[in-house]
Amino acid sequence: LRGLSKAGQLSSGLRRTRTFLLSTWTTSSFRAGASRADDLLVGVAAGPAALALYKIAKQIASGLSLFDVPMTKVIFPDLARLVAREQWGEVKSLAMKGSVAATAVTGATVLGFVLVGEVVLAALFGEEFRAAYIPGVLYLCAVGLGVIFFPLQPLALALERAGSASVVQVISVSV
Repeated sequence: LRGLSKAGQLSSGLRRTRTFLLSTWTTSSFRAGASRADDLLVGVAAGPAALALYKIAKQIASGLSLFDVPMTKVIFPDLARLVAREQWGEVKSLAMKGSVAATAVTGATVLGFVLVGEVVLAALFGEEFRAAYIPGVLYLCAVGLGVIFFPLQPLALALERAGSASVVQVISVSV
């Protein structure tokens, strides 16, 4: 009977809210920490020259990494509504459409950089920056994977699986 009472419902809602807040705080903290920790690790492990190339690669990929944040905010309310209504076919369709759109943006960005990135780096910044091309391609591909699978995080949140959403984010940032 406890689960059927108003107090039981309130307790369940507070527990879900607490889990959601803890998960999103953990995810945000990890993302913020990882954005600086990777620079430190590369600098210590490979030296200042490699760190400079790595930071250039991060700058190259930064535009692509900005795609998933607004898309997550756009797609989450619809996913939550569809999950609440248990319209699983629509949930799958919306998540797939988001992933397909992200794949198109990622593919065009990576292909464009692969085709002209080395020449553009050398022309705009000088021949010594040509060495940032390979790290740029690798970093862009890694960020692209996170962008392609962006619907997983809002979907996990809509399914009240905040812990799973955190795991998705940690894996995405770690790649």
